[in-house]
Amino acid sequence: MEQLVQWFEAFLNELPPFLQLIVGMFISLGIFKLLTVVVDAYQNRKTKDE
Repeated sequence: MEQLVQWFEAFLNELPPFLQLIVGMFISLGIFKLLTVVVDAYQNRKTKDE
């Protein structure tokens, strides 16, 4: 796992700053979308049980 993180860091450091910004935005949007999907699934499961 550590090697994967180091590879990803090295890859991002080789990109120009603007592309680093775009990649960071896509990663943060992806994490936000993942969290909203998880919360929606939890709420749907909670309402189904009642």
